[in-house]
Amino acid sequence: MRLFRPSVHKMLERRDIPALLEMLRDRDPLIRAQAAQALGRLDVSEAVGPLLHLLRSDSHWGVREAAAEALGQIGDPQAIEPMIRALSDSDARVRARLIAALERYGGSAVMPLVKARANGNWLVRSSAADALRRIGEPASEQLIKGLADEDEDVRQYAVKELGKIGHKLGVEPLIQALGDPVADVRAEAAEALGRIGDRRAVEPLIRALDDPDRAVRASAAEALGLIGDERAVLHLTRVLPDVGSSAAEALGRIGDARAVKSLIAVMVDSQDPWLRRSAADALGRIGDRRAIEPLVSMVRDDNREVREYALRALVRIGDEEAIEQCVAALGDAEVQVRQYAADALGRVGDSRAIEPLLLALHDSSNEVRAAAARSLGELGDERVIPALRRMAKDGYGVAKEMAEAALRRLKDRGVSATI
Repeated sequence: MRLFRPSVHKMLERRDIPALLEMLRDRDPLIRAQAAQALGRLDVSEAVGPLLHLLRSDSHWGVREAAAEALGQIGDPQAIEPMIRALSDSDARVRARLIAALERYGGSAVMPLVKARANGNWLVRSSAADALRRIGEPASEQLIKGLADEDEDVRQYAVKELGKIGHKLGVEPLIQALGDPVADVRAEAAEALGRIGDRRAVEPLIRALDDPDRAVRASAAEALGLIGDERAVLHLTRVLPDVGSSAAEALGRIGDARAVKSLIAVMVDSQDPWLRRSAADALGRIGDRRAIEPLVSMVRDDNREVREYALRALVRIGDEEAIEQCVAALGDAEVQVRQYAADALGRVGDSRAIEPLLLALHDSSNEVRAAAARSLGELGDERVIPALRRMAKDGYGVAKEMAEAALRRLKDRGVSATI
């Protein structure tokens, strides 16, 4: 409980509303703030106008914060829109208090907040989003009404917030929004349905793969991946050449082997490195051995990320070929590929990796040396101790730290080592 100045406390006890209203104009900002708090506690509706004036124009952040809190306690719906406009306040403490106050209004604040998300400045948009998240599930019914708003920006933000709330109540209205005349709204509706993850959306999202707008088709593919229903597999393979990585990533999430042949084809033939990378990743997630030979060929791709993701896929599938390819990749021109290969060899756990990893302790990159040291610690072989001791003594930065950690790891596993 806040401590009030004696004069404010006395007026509060007496419920002397006129005196408290007069104190809102006091020269002392502490008196103004405490008078605002007292009026909020007393739930004085005639204080709304003066409190809004303080919220808009008082020079002291503490007074504006107290006015925001009081307005939330009083709960007059006419204060909602002025409070939302005040979300542009330069002081984060005032904005935070406004968000908490608007949360008290519940559903009645939702549509004004959605409109503020669509049209306000960046501070208003950000703070309105926070307020909507705080209101949460009770906002769903009002947001559904916003899907019929004439303003396409309002519809778009209503769709987005429904997806963030994730309530099943929003599923059918969001399915209807896949038919909105504005492509951005349709794309947001697909994304929202993916976040909610309700299987009622699967067939409508499959139909959305044929939407005239590519962004909508891509969003529908991503949503189908998030839902993870196998009914989508053949439809997603069909649109691989169209929406590329969105469909490939979705197929990887679903993990159905029917997609393997199509994923191999786009990985090998596509000119888009992002699609080749995504296809390699999807094949690793699916884990079908038919992908091993094509993935080995992609380890020699001219794009660094494709090579790295092909290695990742081979390690995930768990074939013997993964060891050989990771060893070969320790000589890759790109630091990130060598670093991943060194790290992966520790996870594979095969003693054939020891000699190559010992050589990698002399790599030109400190990050690669660190990854090699970490992996040698995982392999648990006493032959690595002298090299790790040298790095712990003479190395620097993260490589030195990893060598020290590897030696401790070996000691914990019963392999004699001292730093």
